[in-house]
Amino acid sequence: MKSKFYSFLFLLITGFTLSQSFNFNDLEKTVYRNNQLGKHKVSQQKLLKVLKNKDLELEDQVKVNLLLAKTFRSINDYPTSINYLKTAQTLSIDLTLQDSLKTDIKAELAFAQFDNHNYTESDKIMQQIALVKYKNLDEDSKAYIIMQQAYINFLQENYDLAEKQYKSSLSLLKKSSPCNLPPVLVKQMQLYGEKKEFDKMEEIYTQVLQKADSCSILKYKIYAAEEIQNVYKANKMVNKAFAASKFLDSLKILDGRENNLSQMHVENETFLQQQNQNEKDNSFRNIIIFTILLIILIGFGIYFYRRSAIHKKEKQKFELELIQMKEVLKNYSQQQFSYNNNSNKILETELLNERQKQLLELMSEGLSNKMIADKLFISENTVKYHIKNIYLILNLKDRKDLLTKIKK
Repeated sequence: MKSKFYSFLFLLITGFTLSQSFNFNDLEKTVYRNNQLGKHKVSQQKLLKVLKNKDLELEDQVKVNLLLAKTFRSINDYPTSINYLKTAQTLSIDLTLQDSLKTDIKAELAFAQFDNHNYTESDKIMQQIALVKYKNLDEDSKAYIIMQQAYINFLQENYDLAEKQYKSSLSLLKKSSPCNLPPVLVKQMQLYGEKKEFDKMEEIYTQVLQKADSCSILKYKIYAAEEIQNVYKANKMVNKAFAASKFLDSLKILDGRENNLSQMHVENETFLQQQNQNEKDNSFRNIIIFTILLIILIGFGIYFYRRSAIHKKEKQKFELELIQMKEVLKNYSQQQFSYNNNSNKILETELLNERQKQLLELMSEGLSNKMIADKLFISENTVKYHIKNIYLILNLKDRKDLLTKIKK
């Protein structure tokens, strides 16, 4: 009877735990598509909700951190992306027989360092990957590694080799992931612009816009428009540069990346504070399940008590078992509702980018908007824009509120 009781309780708790599980492949596809459509905040919320699960397997923790890194890299927040990648690397040390996952992390770190213009650091990682002939790397990642190696050759003015590597990268992507062709095509545009082959550059530009439209990926159109505008300006092609600038402005209005980035930072840093609210959605279900477990325990208690009325020794054993089971239930309940709240000091925050940190320092010194603008060689409107984002990120009302909290 004792063994049956433990077995039944184990199955009940296991069933509850399994009902909380998720399909990682579906999550990965959802995040990938959301990021392509510019819904980065939606991706972030989904991933953070999964990451807060304390019963999450180590391998899944690594994968979720990797997806968070990719999400932040896709909105050009490379420092945050690199931080998530380093966390994933640290967690993956204890994983065995996961060479493919570890290679994915290494490749993503090469991408983030490259996008952050840390070309030397990125090249070291890419050489390690190339040395083992891109082992355990998917075709998309291999194509991007080759593209980045081509760009480094472009910077070193090895134009012929760079052009050859770009074509090799495009050949891989055409087979594996046609919607990811634009980033490589834009690099080709830059190469032809440097070589003054403007007809080729504009032909590729048209291809990028068409591919971005067919795949509904707005950020690729913005990337291409920014690059062609730079080439026109560098070559003093005034009319074309003006047209490209006007088109780029219209794309950025649609995109709203800066506002989205600020909102994501707020969401990221207030994640722990929101756990309690998120748990309320499942509290009713948890209460019902725990009540059922308690009723079952009480039922077993009554049953064993009546059956062992004439067997005092058996009664004592049962009471001990009942106490042990209640302790298991209590510990399980505490794990479900545990919560930790952290806070950061205003001047030690890591929420802000470098420009915003500059403004925060000058504001703390009591400088006016005009004085800040003069000091940083930017317009007052730009200063006001950054200050607005700083207030939003740090949850401040105004400058008086900022100075008050700094003095505390």
